[in-house]
Amino acid sequence: MGPAVLVAARRPEGRGAPVTGLCPPTPPSSAPAGAPAFRSLLHVNEKGGRFGGTEEYLAVLGAELGRRQVTSHLVCGSHGSDLPDDGLASTHLLDGLARREGAPGTAEALAGLVRRLGPEVVYLHNVFDARLVEALDELRPRPVLLWYVHDHYVTCLTELRLRREGACTSLLGQACLGAVAAGECVRRHEERDFGLAELAAREALLGAAGRADAVVVVSRYMRDLLQAHLAASADRVHLLPRPIRLGPSAARPGARGVGARGGSGRGRVVAFAGRITPEKGLDVVLEALGSMVGTGPVELRIAGVVEHEAHWERCCALARAAQAANHDLQVRYLGHLSYAEADDLFALADVVVVPSRWPEPLGAVVGEALARGAAVAASRVGGLDTFVEHEQSGLLVEPGDVAAWAAALHRLLTDRPLARRLAEQGAQLAARHSIEAHVDALDDLVRRIGRLG
Repeated sequence: MGPAVLVAARRPEGRGAPVTGLCPPTPPSSAPAGAPAFRSLLHVNEKGGRFGGTEEYLAVLGAELGRRQVTSHLVCGSHGSDLPDDGLASTHLLDGLARREGAPGTAEALAGLVRRLGPEVVYLHNVFDARLVEALDELRPRPVLLWYVHDHYVTCLTELRLRREGACTSLLGQACLGAVAAGECVRRHEERDFGLAELAAREALLGAAGRADAVVVVSRYMRDLLQAHLAASADRVHLLPRPIRLGPSAARPGARGVGARGGSGRGRVVAFAGRITPEKGLDVVLEALGSMVGTGPVELRIAGVVEHEAHWERCCALARAAQAANHDLQVRYLGHLSYAEADDLFALADVVVVPSRWPEPLGAVVGEALARGAAVAASRVGGLDTFVEHEQSGLLVEPGDVAAWAAALHRLLTDRPLARRLAEQGAQLAARHSIEAHVDALDDLVRRIGRLG
């Protein structure tokens, strides 16, 4: 017998108070005009609640599908105290989904839950066990299987695809074990060990991806990467960028630590938002700003969680040195910001920097900054060019190149017509990536799968 499935089910909005037990709503008798081809969908993810980008995506997508009368469910391995109600008819806990080594009976329990709920589409996200996909593929009747690859877990042992000399271009294989052991690879989780068993598990996941009807990816970079790894199933890889949270391009009145764009009292504002780790490249921006002259007053505002203490200490030393060398520069650390507070920061900032060294699958912060009217400078690496078209919607800069970053920032801070043009064109690009457009594209993909099937 598989592990127990704990259920926290909710009635759809407007149909009464939450209840205990499984209660999928009755689908509407007729679909509204423009409704998706599918009427029910089940998300499968490592986590639920308010954790990160994937979980936010599930909530936003669920809300939009709910507006289109599509019933959405979620099964996850763990959840935060704040479970999102947006568009979810029910949330189910299956703790084996949170275990990277897998757990006996999890695949069977998931298949049983799918039989009970009967979704037309199963939407996999962060999953770690190939047996889950195999069990779903063997169901009859079989739902449409989509697998949204949000990150590098299936193609990289260390999950960063970053070597000491730059972005990794190798395919996952035996050579990766030697590279990790030799210290050639940058690790996201220093405490983890990697051996043949871990490599076999990742390779099994890649093999299972070929059993999905579509492998959905967030950027052109990820499309090319997954197609290279899934050569026999390359035609199943489909590009569907994450929707951008659209909203007002001005900060909320009284928002923490912000004011009007260009009116902070310290001149121009540059913003960095992200995890504070070496691969995110905050140190590069600090060195670049310290080397600049002739820009007038500039304030760098840093938001994010410190995940690497040694790197943070280095950044603090660089900030002190930069302010000593450039008396027009001030540096402020804001700590962790909520999504709303980050939106306020982007709405205030003249320039938002994304100086990553690692090949980010997408870099959602780029789209969020563009949507709020900031000019953006981002590294020319990974999927960051999804929303940044060089000299059109922002500037792309070589990762880790302090001189190149100084030149790009000097342009954006001193050439206001350029910064304004890039920001305006960036906002137009962001508007094309709304959740409504995303759901239309998702629906089109499911319809095409149906025709092919």
